[in-house]
Amino acid sequence: MMNSFSGAVDLSSLGGAKQKPGTAGGSGAGKAQDGMIDAPYRVDLTRETLREIAQRSTQLPIVVLFVAGDTGEDLAVKLEDLAAKNDGRFQLAVADGQAEPELAQAFGVSGVPAAVALIQAQPVPMFQGIPDQAQLESVVNQVVTAGAQYGLTGQVSGGGDQPVPTAPAYELAAREALGAGDLERAAQIYEEEITQNPGNDAAKAGLARVNLDRRAGQTNAAEAVSAADAAGPADVDAAIAAADAEVAAHLAPHAFDRLIATVAATHDDDRDRAREHLLELFEAVGTTAPEVMAARRKLATVLF
Repeated sequence: MMNSFSGAVDLSSLGGAKQKPGTAGGSGAGKAQDGMIDAPYRVDLTRETLREIAQRSTQLPIVVLFVAGDTGEDLAVKLEDLAAKNDGRFQLAVADGQAEPELAQAFGVSGVPAAVALIQAQPVPMFQGIPDQAQLESVVNQVVTAGAQYGLTGQVSGGGDQPVPTAPAYELAAREALGAGDLERAAQIYEEEITQNPGNDAAKAGLARVNLDRRAGQTNAAEAVSAADAAGPADVDAAIAAADAEVAAHLAPHAFDRLIATVAATHDDDRDRAREHLLELFEAVGTTAPEVMAARRKLATVLF
């Protein structure tokens, strides 16, 4: 999942020159004592903090996660939890790709959520989309191992003065449930919030992501895709199951094309089911993601 370190990109034009390993600095940091750095597990990445965070990457690996508003926040919670479980052997830096488009471009990010490892001020792609827990732990282990190979043995303490990101009470409760692996409870929390506030798009997006995780966990991906390919686009149930599997496997464009073909091949209730499921997957991936915007244009040509 993680690319080779050869192909890294120089970020010096945005945040300053690379630093030698072990130099001081870092967002929200105190002094390093015996390799321990007084800094939080999670910090915000902006143009203003990039130089400091790049300096920090000469002491320990940085996992840079690009989000867009609430899209990707549940993934940020999981990564922060992994930073704590790894005793601070990497730090999470979260960037809003919508608010910081130049950063996203510099890191080679075209859609969110997406993660990039920062090793000695050099970024290396990790993943785009929403990996499952096992995949997430595997790629984080690769980052930590790579950091050790490069002699980056620093650790963040989890303290420091970085402000804790604020979020509504329902979102904090949903994140706690997700962190515990309780998808049913997380879905219930989002559903209750939507019932009370039907216009809450962030809660709808959260519910869509949780529901996707629930469905994907009950489906054999390879069998679902094979069955849908054999059945053809007119089989709505098969197309929906395969599309879920493809989005969960970070193949959203394939999933979108599949359901758009189903919308084109069906009528009445079947067409509505395929279209509504496609819209739910748009929410799960992120309504501002480039692949979602491209799929919306394709869907419009089929509908109108």
